[in-house]
Amino acid sequence: MESLEPFTPRRLGEKAWGNEWLVAELPFGIMKRLEMNAGYGGDLQHHEVKWESFHLHSGKVNVRYVEDGHLIQVEMTPGQTFQVPPGATHQVTAVEDSILYELSNPVYGDRVSDADRYKVTASS
Repeated sequence: MESLEPFTPRRLGEKAWGNEWLVAELPFGIMKRLEMNAGYGGDLQHHEVKWESFHLHSGKVNVRYVEDGHLIQVEMTPGQTFQVPPGATHQVTAVEDSILYELSNPVYGDRVSDADRYKVTASS
């Protein structure tokens, strides 16, 4: 008979934008808690194989993505979720201190920067 297995969340490290925690690790996917500081964000990027879904738990963030060759920006508020398929260019920047939960397949080292292509930085 199967039983519950305890999992201890672990800090993956401090990032320029805040802290990253691994809160679940399963054969088909991982879940992270991203604690983003106001005014900071990740790079404009895409993944070749990795898919992601991120859910805003608290705070406010701006999400940039590319649609039909144009860079679009939308404000994300608590309760909203975005699903990001492989190849989709995206960026998240915190407007307020924010907590996001990210679910993805367990793929590492798959990040490709698109900052030069669209002439943006993590804070622009």
